[in-house]
Amino acid sequence: MFQNTHKAAFPCRSPSRFKRTFGHPLQIKYPLSSIARPVDKIILGIDPGTIHMGFGILQTSGQFVRMLQGGHLRMKSTDSHLLRLSQIFQKTLELIREFKPDELAIEAPFYALNVQ
Repeated sequence: MFQNTHKAAFPCRSPSRFKRTFGHPLQIKYPLSSIARPVDKIILGIDPGTIHMGFGILQTSGQFVRMLQGGHLRMKSTDSHLLRLSQIFQKTLELIREFKPDELAIEAPFYALNVQ
């Protein structure tokens, strides 16, 4: 029969019990105010397509979201797939260089039968 000999990393649920068990109070290395501050992030969102590629640049600060830029890249349907992929790649690199996003979100392709 398996016997659990592993002790939990934090066996005590309260600071006073922790102090009684280990002989010293809990110490917080960083003040809570520095942990709780909202972090500004820039997010690049891409909706890829074979003829249109949509994109949006968002800036978040805590619970607030602001749109910095949005648009789309339109490619010719007569161009080769290789040329269209190259255009998508170049536009994506341009957006990354200009806005330096912290995160990237790309919509996954959706395939279904009889989409209406």
